[in-house]
Amino acid sequence: MDFKEDDVVSVVTPVGEFIGKFKIINEKSVTIKKPRMVVPQQNGVGMVDVVCNTGEQNLDEITLRYFMMVVPTRKSVATNYISNIAGIINPSQVVPEMK
Repeated sequence: MDFKEDDVVSVVTPVGEFIGKFKIINEKSVTIKKPRMVVPQQNGVGMVDVVCNTGEQNLDEITLRYFMMVVPTRKSVATNYISNIAGIINPSQVVPEMK
């Protein structure tokens, strides 16, 4: 599959899944910009702004050398990702107030 630069893609690796803006791919690695690690949550998935537990937040890009596949990100997830990297809070992502 051919991707254009800045297409939102999902990258599956042996250690987890990442979402980011496509930059470049070759037979040995894939580079994505504004990466987010995908984490399971009770009602779906969430995105965190670190790519490893002790890593810096909000990296500009990462190169993944061990990956199993790169696929287009589902539209609803891509929309939430764009909101996430822009710092926009999506009302559907806000936890309801406890009563």
